[in-house]
Amino acid sequence: MQRLADVGLRSVKTRVRGGIGSDDTAMPPLKAGYQRVKLRKGGSAIRDLQLTGNMLNNLTVRAVTDGSARIAFTESLARTEALANERRYPWLGWAPSDFRAILAEAQRTHKDQGSARVGNPPPFRRIAAERPRTENAARASD
Repeated sequence: MQRLADVGLRSVKTRVRGGIGSDDTAMPPLKAGYQRVKLRKGGSAIRDLQLTGNMLNNLTVRAVTDGSARIAFTESLARTEALANERRYPWLGWAPSDFRAILAEAQRTHKDQGSARVGNPPPFRRIAAERPRTENAARASD
């Protein structure tokens, strides 16, 4: 599960650094004034939440169990900045591309461990039909 959480976290960060929101579409352009400030400080001209990098660097895998993983911010300032940015444009969630990355990793992991499928299980099939009891087996059990 740790491996899947790491893949999910990396997918979210890569997506956001590319200026893509949680709906897998481009985030809106920066306002002209902020864009000038960001460019002057060495940032990019897109909404990639990377002026200093502190907020996204603070997003980490916080807890992992056999069935789940939690990704969150470790510092309150980063949480506050993240929520303010989330109000501007949704980015802090699992995008369809993030789900695909996690599923692909799960399939690779299970294949490496010897399992052939992840996702849709094969339909249930009876392996062997029950055989009718023979007379000798019926007498032996009585």
